[in-house]
Amino acid sequence: MPARSVLLALDRFTTFGDLLKYLRRRAGLTQRELSIAVNYSDAQISRLEQNERLPDLATLAARFLPVLDLEDQPLAAERLLELAASMRREDAPAVGLPPYKGLQYFDEQDAELFFGREALTAHLVRRLAGQLQADQRFLAIIGASGSGKSSLVRAGLIPALRWQPPSSAWPVVLLTPTAHPLEALAARLSRERIPGLLPAPMVASLAGSPQALAEIQQELARSAGAAHTILVVDQFEEVFTLCRSPAQQAAFVDNLIQAAQAPGGVALIVIVLRADFYAHCARFNPLRQALASHQEYIGPMTADELRCAIEQPAHRAHWELEPGLADLMLHDVGADA
Repeated sequence: MPARSVLLALDRFTTFGDLLKYLRRRAGLTQRELSIAVNYSDAQISRLEQNERLPDLATLAARFLPVLDLEDQPLAAERLLELAASMRREDAPAVGLPPYKGLQYFDEQDAELFFGREALTAHLVRRLAGQLQADQRFLAIIGASGSGKSSLVRAGLIPALRWQPPSSAWPVVLLTPTAHPLEALAARLSRERIPGLLPAPMVASLAGSPQALAEIQQELARSAGAAHTILVVDQFEEVFTLCRSPAQQAAFVDNLIQAAQAPGGVALIVIVLRADFYAHCARFNPLRQALASHQEYIGPMTADELRCAIEQPAHRAHWELEPGLADLMLHDVGADA
């Protein structure tokens, strides 16, 4: 076809999708064949041709032009890229915060996007309720690295306790031990504004007496007018990986166990521990005994839980998953925890 005729033919197309469909058919390709050649899904090609998806210029140049035999047809290639670049931004999905956290854990403010662990969360709430009358108000949540322990506690358990009576009024203190667990504990407790308690004297008190935390928690409950308090130590393994002081390690552990075991005490103690640091706890006999009786080992999510974790955050944030995408992801994950 003469160059001028080609140009006139290309000028007939005013949308990217229409020109893409024309060029695909001219190359003798079905949507399926084009999708395989450019590593897109059938649905993605369909949405491109219906102008429902914003095209990526770099991908067009690298993958689409060779498959559509446009490398030797600069006029057609230029027109396709021109229409792609001129697509109105409002034709693309609205910009918004992604509903997934990637490798970051879900925190309490992310609770509305945390899905897939509802049954386990309810089980933990019931188990904690059962600990109220036990000799040890203690629960260890243990799981492999990446199993979602922090998200479960921060975006599942804590919001569940806050949202239901009678625990909605109970003060919740959440911390990670850091390299200085007593200082971290005192700093976090000081934010509760307990009258007469300051961080520096609190550190000395915690270091000098294993009953100090139980007394502080008692005062915290009294100040809040609550029947109980909840202390959650996330990433408990930092006691072993970051803290280099055996004295601080022992004082921190002793205070936790004494607070959980104090007769008539008010504190519920929850620790979140990576499974590969389980053996480190055996150095502290009271902690070993508490772990032996009061632990919950977090296993991998089921296929239904994973599907919920994939689909529901997107639905809640008004994003659309392409048909079959969740099935493909579940197939790729397989049995990998």
